[in-house]
Amino acid sequence: MQLVIVRFWSPGERLFRVGGEADPAYEPDPASTSTLEAFADAVGAPLFDERQTRAAARAVRRLLGEGPRVPQGEEVTARPLAAWAIGFAVVPLAYLLWRRNL
Repeated sequence: MQLVIVRFWSPGERLFRVGGEADPAYEPDPASTSTLEAFADAVGAPLFDERQTRAAARAVRRLLGEGPRVPQGEEVTARPLAAWAIGFAVVPLAYLLWRRNL
């Protein structure tokens, strides 16, 4: 299993509350860049920023590799069971009606 990290961040980003107002307590952390770089180095994962989406896509394609395409799953056909259910329900109902009329 391989990890590819794509970071979406900017120094001017803001968080918005449910009512649409910006959260005044939120401040973007510029130190998060070095923290994420250290993490990526530690796990051996490539790190891309939001402007490098094509390079990130190439890295993912390279990791996935090429292989044969095999259909998965099986085709399912419908089997109507309503007629059987009605048939089985009629038998006890007919017996009850017959016993009532005795």
